[in-house]
Amino acid sequence: MKKDIHPTYFDDAVISCACGAEYRVGSTRQEAKISICAKCHPFFTGKQKFVDTEGRVDRFRRRYNMPEQAEAETEVEAKVEAKVEAKVEAKVEAKVEAEVEVKAKTKVAAEAKVVAEAQAETEVEVEAEPKAKSDS
Repeated sequence: MKKDIHPTYFDDAVISCACGAEYRVGSTRQEAKISICAKCHPFFTGKQKFVDTEGRVDRFRRRYNMPEQAEAETEVEAKVEAKVEAKVEAKVEAKVEAEVEVKAKTKVAAEAKVVAEAQAETEVEVEAEPKAKSDS
């Protein structure tokens, strides 16, 4: 191995987690800080944990002029709700129009039936009158 090109190795380096856990390991850095370790990682604990180091999400949203997540979700929900309401209203209108059309057809058919019955009665009466006159 070449001399003076390798970093210094520390046998008692300390790794500190944000949850307070400390680990002693060998490393080329004497001290290191981490945000998640085996004691607090959701995979090992079974608990959900949201880590936003240094407000990176907020910084990203500010940089690109994006609304907050809650505002964005409500906007999307409002758009979806408006579309659903429009579709429901269109279906209701179509159903009402179909019912009105069916009722109109039924009414026309009923009126036609009444007219046909009236015409049939009139024809029977007209036929009965000449017989009555011929009998007298």
